[in-house]
Amino acid sequence: MAGLMQPLAAGAQLVAYHRRLRSSHDFDVFVDVLDLNEKVIGSAIMLDGQVNITDDGLVRRTASLSLSDPEGAFDFTGAAAWNGTSLWVDTLARVRHVTNVPGYGEMTAVPFIGPPTSLSRSGGEVKVELKDKAALAMRGARPLTVHKGMKATDAIQKVMSYCTGEFRFRVPSLSRRLSRHYSVGLADDAAPMVVAARIAQAELGMQLLYSCDGYLTLRPRPSQPVAHMGDVTDLASSSADFSTVVNYVKVTGKAVSKKKGNKTTTTQAISTAQTKPSSEVSPERIARQGVPRLLPLVITDDGYTTTAQTARRASAELAGGAGVVAQPSVAVVPMFHLDADDIVTVTGDQGDTITVRLSTASIPLGVGGDMAIGFRRWVSSKALGKPRSHYTRSVKIAKHKKSAKTSKATKGAHK
Repeated sequence: MAGLMQPLAAGAQLVAYHRRLRSSHDFDVFVDVLDLNEKVIGSAIMLDGQVNITDDGLVRRTASLSLSDPEGAFDFTGAAAWNGTSLWVDTLARVRHVTNVPGYGEMTAVPFIGPPTSLSRSGGEVKVELKDKAALAMRGARPLTVHKGMKATDAIQKVMSYCTGEFRFRVPSLSRRLSRHYSVGLADDAAPMVVAARIAQAELGMQLLYSCDGYLTLRPRPSQPVAHMGDVTDLASSSADFSTVVNYVKVTGKAVSKKKGNKTTTTQAISTAQTKPSSEVSPERIARQGVPRLLPLVITDDGYTTTAQTARRASAELAGGAGVVAQPSVAVVPMFHLDADDIVTVTGDQGDTITVRLSTASIPLGVGGDMAIGFRRWVSSKALGKPRSHYTRSVKIAKHKKSAKTSKATKGAHK
């Protein structure tokens, strides 16, 4: 279970904590104001709030908090509502959920930590929107290059510590080394979190995310349940989107040139992947008047230099897009220490146990609210073909020009 979620406890203590959350219990929610070094500098009075989780993008967690300011003294530096501290780009908010577990005492879960992104006011109530700590690393930063041959896990930590000042890591030490250089720069597509996540995916095939307690976490995609969330508390709802289905993927890597003498050879890795004819969304199955219909996704990424990398990406994109997906949502008793893509079990209204992978969730911070969890169900088969890969090669030969002196000497020799 290590690395799959916030490590609150283990064994019997964790089981007791989960049991306590699923039963009637008292709890407190605190909001701490931190400086960017994560030192507590104040606290906030929270009226209500919610934490939202998604598996889409590098910022996986947002929060909406309602604060009380009945005197109307709140200004856009936050001095009134945040006990004399400044609410702007130099602060973070941390939410703590505290409950007493019989036999173990108080246990604290942190469902959110991150910077504010916007403020709004309505009468005596101030609303604050926040994003997780990935938002601190989504803009360009001072340049840094981590070089080919460096351990990939060391490279991830160097990028995030040198470029953003991050110091909370949940990153295992792995032996895999970088297959190429990676550079952070001022452009948003070279932002520290973007580059670090690219290393995690391309070099290690792993997820990189900020866990709910603010640790930068490197992990394989979860494969086992981490918690049982009890009975559903309301009827399930569901939706489906047919507009994003993909049946063909092409991934093109970086054109790499090597010069030897007067010859320059340029190679470029390319991989394609397509659904098998038996798939409900294959070009053959959705043909009109016998004309196959492609639903292509074309990707060009300079982060890939080998066909192994482009093939892995093509397979992943096809697996993620080659099918119609229903997105059910059910209501359960809240848990505060889970991350997007964690696997949990719930007991359905027929008494059956359902295993789901969290794609979305909304966690209420007030009293009496249920937690809504969303997940994906494939409602069409995913018959996927193996990716096909090749390198394109082009050769350019530079012609040598005779110098003016040599030409003149040669001309004189013929006289």
